[in-house]
Amino acid sequence: MLNKLLVMERGLVFLSAPTNGGKTTIIKEITKRKEKAIAISGEQLTDAIHQKLKEDKTDLLTDYAQYQCICVEDLDWYKGREHTQYEFAAVLSQFAESALVIVTGVDLKNRLAKMFSRLNQYTYFEKKDANGDWL
Repeated sequence: MLNKLLVMERGLVFLSAPTNGGKTTIIKEITKRKEKAIAISGEQLTDAIHQKLKEDKTDLLTDYAQYQCICVEDLDWYKGREHTQYEFAAVLSQFAESALVIVTGVDLKNRLAKMFSRLNQYTYFEKKDANGDWL
């Protein structure tokens, strides 16, 4: 699965696995091996979205345009925030038009159902248990 991610140039990919399921290890390897890659937390992305909304600017793309790969870790913490999930869908879709966007978390499809309802195209890898294979 790592090799598949390393050759992808753009698109939206989700890695959903339990705690200690290897998500962070994959992100570290990708940011080490891909040129112009960045890893940010879901919290950092949320802060950036809120700051842009305060400034009445909704285009985050300019802030991240230099990156060919944007990895967002632990996005699952925002499961109860419906409006924030809709904002995530818009921002991640926008990023994925010009970069590879990899999002990690636990049980993403269930925790972020509202976000997934707004996404048109994405790839989803899942591990059912920490020692299992990526499906």
